[in-house]
Amino acid sequence: MSHLFDGCYLLEIIPELDTKNVTNVRHMFSGCSSLKTIPKLDTKNVINMSKMFNKCSSLKSIPELNTKNVINMSYMFYGCVSLEKINKIDIKNVINTTSMFQNCKNLKSIPSLDVRKVKDASFMFYNRSKLNFPKKLEFKSFYGENSCYFLLFLSNSKADISEWNFNWEIGNLSGRVNDKKSWEKYKSAIQKLKKLGPWAKFL
Repeated sequence: MSHLFDGCYLLEIIPELDTKNVTNVRHMFSGCSSLKTIPKLDTKNVINMSKMFNKCSSLKSIPELNTKNVINMSYMFYGCVSLEKINKIDIKNVINTTSMFQNCKNLKSIPSLDVRKVKDASFMFYNRSKLNFPKKLEFKSFYGENSCYFLLFLSNSKADISEWNFNWEIGNLSGRVNDKKSWEKYKSAIQKLKKLGPWAKFL
């Protein structure tokens, strides 16, 4: 069902859908800027939710989704500027959360997230001015360049992330960040973050 309603910008209502055997809903509602509600969906077999609700700018709420098998949520809620709340969402197997909540300007709260398998969270919370961040997050699998912009955002935010745990083994990170300028920014972000909480094994 990938791209099923992609670009249907005048669509306001979605009929009931049989999705019990679907594994890919990438771009399913992408660009449905007039859509205000989503029906209950059976997503227990879905693996890819990348850009599922991308730029659904009128959407105010999302039904609870079974996401236990999903590994890709990149850009899932990107540009959902009317969205105020995310219900319980299981991301314990997700590897990619790039720009997941980017430009969700009215999002006020998200549930607790298990992000221990996430490798790329760049721009994950970028430009969420009203968001109350989860109290605790534990990252274990980040790798170099892809986490750079995530850390840069956090280092310049006013969020209370004192109980977040970035407990992963970085090793020779400078050898994995190809761009020297990016590496210098990355180091600067880390130094700022080290002042905010008990970060482990950074440099």
